[in-house]
Amino acid sequence: DSEAALEIERLAREAAEARVSALEQRLGLLNSTAGEFTQQLDEGSNEEIAQLLDVAQKEVERSRAECQMAKKELKGAKSRVRQLEEEVLRLQKHEHALHALIGSA
Repeated sequence: DSEAALEIERLAREAAEARVSALEQRLGLLNSTAGEFTQQLDEGSNEEIAQLLDVAQKEVERSRAECQMAKKELKGAKSRVRQLEEEVLRLQKHEHALHALIGSA
């Protein structure tokens, strides 16, 4: 049923958008904590801080990759929704034509 398919695609799109938003927030938090690591340079071991920065950088990179994947999924879901909307319009045209034929018979 096209309405159910549209609803599924809408929910998928919303889920992808929520995931992108969560990943962007997480990325922002990680970037803001990088400033805290800089403060620790004055307080602690340079080697330990370098390790922490490396871990944070890897987490940022992983989050960015996840964000990009979620954006790709969202783009695919939007494309599928567009296709389904076009299909609904096409089917509605056929339905109207069929009603016109039945009405004229």
